[in-house]
Amino acid sequence: MKSTIAITGATNTAGKLLSEQLAAKGFSLLLLSPDTAALQAWNNDLQEKFPLVNIDSMQCSYDASWQADILVLNETKEHVLEIATHVKNVVTRKPVIVLQNNENAICMQAIKAALPHCNIKEATKDNIVTIIEVINN
Repeated sequence: MKSTIAITGATNTAGKLLSEQLAAKGFSLLLLSPDTAALQAWNNDLQEKFPLVNIDSMQCSYDASWQADILVLNETKEHVLEIATHVKNVVTRKPVIVLQNNENAICMQAIKAALPHCNIKEATKDNIVTIIEVINN
């Protein structure tokens, strides 16, 4: 059975690319973004492209993290620690993947301190789908 994956920052470029790749592979998705209109539009686009895949948009990272099997943090470094602190009670022992990019070098040590009981992985846009597939198997 495929995992359910919560993706923060789902409406930015990396979030859209990742959610489309994962939907194409049949993963259920919980999409998060502070931009409600863009999130609903992206959710509709994905559901149109992948009608057999369970895709939902959510506003609350806590609820999405509780429901998801895997959490992908695709945020600015300022927001990653804020979200990690907010969801730490519901992601215990779950895989948490931090999507890194050139503009946003996130301190993994700080995230590991904020989420001490999680399986934290660091990923780039080039290897994140592979990491998720390995975790799912």
